[in-house]
Amino acid sequence: MPGRWTASLNACTPSPCVPLPPARDSHTAVYNPTSDRMIVFGGRGTSQILSDLWILENASSTTTAVWSNPTAANAPSARLGHTAVYRESSNQMTVFGGSFNSDGTSLTNQVFGLSNADASASTPVWNGPLGAGGPTARWGHAAVYDSAGDKMVVFGGSTQTGQGLSNEVWVLDQASTSVPLWRQITTIGGPSARCCMAAGYDAVNRRMILFGGSGFGQSGPVVFDDLWTLTFNSTFTTATWKELTLSGGTAPSARCCGVGLWDGSAFLLFGGGQFGNPSDDKIYALVLQPTTFAVAAGPGGGPVARTFPTAVPAGRFLLFGGAGGVGPLNDLWRLE
Repeated sequence: MPGRWTASLNACTPSPCVPLPPARDSHTAVYNPTSDRMIVFGGRGTSQILSDLWILENASSTTTAVWSNPTAANAPSARLGHTAVYRESSNQMTVFGGSFNSDGTSLTNQVFGLSNADASASTPVWNGPLGAGGPTARWGHAAVYDSAGDKMVVFGGSTQTGQGLSNEVWVLDQASTSVPLWRQITTIGGPSARCCMAAGYDAVNRRMILFGGSGFGQSGPVVFDDLWTLTFNSTFTTATWKELTLSGGTAPSARCCGVGLWDGSAFLLFGGGQFGNPSDDKIYALVLQPTTFAVAAGPGGGPVARTFPTAVPAGRFLLFGGAGGVGPLNDLWRLE
């Protein structure tokens, strides 16, 4: 379970050196394990909201990873706090929602598809908006992808300023096609409405894993430290929530705005904070039988504490960007 962080270096070969992406947080990143490429879209930069597309080739390497910045036709408007999922078999990235500004007052429920997403065969092309109807506009929601059924599952998010939060669950069927279809599904139980939680997906057991997030209590804003799974039936028509109780280990403090992923045996969690202040620089690993958190790496020797980063399973966990104590970042770190 214990791991070690390694800085992933941006190779300056072939010459001339390809520049790094602008520093950012609240962006999305997806990964193609076959081509070993990570695809980054949008987010909040130092002085503006971004709509650019960046691809990291040799993403699992700490010495030969190199960035490219393809120009994709029909790009969506700049946005932050959106979500993205990826279908390897069709090389398609699907993007949903987000905010057009930093204060969350201009939201969207658009769906866009990016064909040839990793640029390994040809130049990427945007398609959309797609999939009329569906959830209300939102940002800070969670989304996971079921590749067997080509379904994007969306939970929660901030639907307006103030206390406009959701705990709805929506499924986008045929998510990687030009005719995706939305439907809201019935759930049993569940967490309170929230945004900015960390999420991962265990495809073998058809379950989404959620930790933390930001919401509202009786006395005002609150940050959560609860842990939930949402398990779907085989047709994704119903789903059951279960709140998990830890049986041991070192639990993360309450936090929102972190990043999580399922690595096949554990839910890995990094980053996040409370009310704009990053919590710590540890990476936590959650195993579900028994339900136990452990510190997989840190403190020290790796990336600084941050909020709103992304991570993909290149190697075990490849971290990019986020908001540190001094603003947006564009560093790369891999957990080995």
